[in-house]
Amino acid sequence: KSDAGGVLLNLADAAAVAAGYEQIMAAVAAAQPEADLHGVLVGPMVRGGTEAFVSISRQAPFGLGLMLGAGGIYVELLGEPELALLPLDRPAIAGLLARSPLGRLLGGYRGRPAGDSDTLIETIYQLCRLAGAYAGQIDTIELNPIAVLPAGRGVFVLDALILTTTQP
Repeated sequence: KSDAGGVLLNLADAAAVAAGYEQIMAAVAAAQPEADLHGVLVGPMVRGGTEAFVSISRQAPFGLGLMLGAGGIYVELLGEPELALLPLDRPAIAGLLARSPLGRLLGGYRGRPAGDSDTLIETIYQLCRLAGAYAGQIDTIELNPIAVLPAGRGVFVLDALILTTTQP
């Protein structure tokens, strides 16, 4: 989205949001003429935290699989994400996180404040439950980035994508 001009930050008032809407719609239409645009998502400005990436997608012939790693601009930089097949419980998700570079970042790497790993684990667990409940209809669920705020302050999903299967 940011590459297509679909992300604007620091919009201070309603007039800036209205102008930003027009700017985003024009930029995305120019970058992706085939896109079927129905509006934009407006959310609070979230500062700080560590960006995480979570994706659940169909892994034929095995079913749904989870990918977990550092998000945003770090997806490509910090190597391969952790992978696991669903269903997953909280301890399994905690283990995936602990083994990943993201887990080390959230642990307070090089003096950084520790991230809210517990809330991230709970968020991933609930996402896995959602995907499991709709397994026949889900092709992909992607949350990238998720801002993992300092311990005790929660997480904030900054962007999400859900693709469904063509099956009824």
